[in-house]
Amino acid sequence: MLLLLLLLLLLLLLLLLLLLLLLLLLLLVLLLLLLLLLLLLLLLLLLLLVLLLLLLLLLLLLLLLLLLLLLLLLLLLLLLLVLLLLLLLLLLLLLLLLLLLLLLLLLLLLLLLLLLLLLLLLLHYYYSTTTTTTTTTTTTTTTTTTTTYSTMSTITTSTTTATTTTIFTTTTTTTIWGHVLQTALV
Repeated sequence: MLLLLLLLLLLLLLLLLLLLLLLLLLLLVLLLLLLLLLLLLLLLLLLLLVLLLLLLLLLLLLLLLLLLLLLLLLLLLLLLLVLLLLLLLLLLLLLLLLLLLLLLLLLLLLLLLLLLLLLLLLLHYYYSTTTTTTTTTTTTTTTTTTTTYSTMSTITTSTTTATTTTIFTTTTTTTIWGHVLQTALV
């Protein structure tokens, strides 16, 4: 009996040991699974960190690109402003040149007008001091013959000659306007 009891106790102890071993194995498996999960989590965290770093790098690159684009835009704007200023300066120079040309043309026109006025004054002076004198002489000769018969048969002839001279003097003073009218009429 004692042997049986001992055997049963041994069996129970063995069973308990087996159970403990199984429990230990389960615990080991669970621990391994937990370790694997932790490793996976760590890997995931590392991947996330790497992805975050990549995103940060991409963001930095994008920021740098944006900054470069902004700098390029600023340079382009500055170039456009310089070009606009140059165009405005060129337009101002062209306007100044046009104004100078207009002033020169006005001066030339004024000089031409002054020359025309001088010519008109000279012509007026010349034509106003020109005097044309026309003298017409008309000579009329009258001959009268008188014959007298006397009773003594004597014939006496008397001739009388009368000369009349008429002088017509015409003085013509022509001004420039009269000359213009005469030229227009001719």
